Amino acid sequence: MDSILNELIERIKRLPLTRQAALIEYIDSLENETLSASEAARMLKCDRQTVIRMINRGDLPASKRGRNWLIQKKDIEAELEKQRTKILIV
Repeated sequence: MDSILNELIERIKRLPLTRQAALIEYIDSLENETLSASEAARMLKCDRQTVIRMINRGDLPASKRGRNWLIQKKDIEAELEKQRTKILIV
């Protein structure tokens, strides 16, 4: 695995600086991708209202923009992992 990662790093280093910057910007945008409560509900396989209850309880971090809730995709993925872990424990 380390050899694959090292090869990838070397390939990135050989890219022109403008391509490197674009790649970094793209990776950052993926990390900060936000979804609506409805999109989060689809990922979590639950109702939109359930997502909003999770937000209100503080179980799912989110921010409000106007009337809409925005949830970072990484937080939804963390919640999915937490749910998977609960299933394995029970």
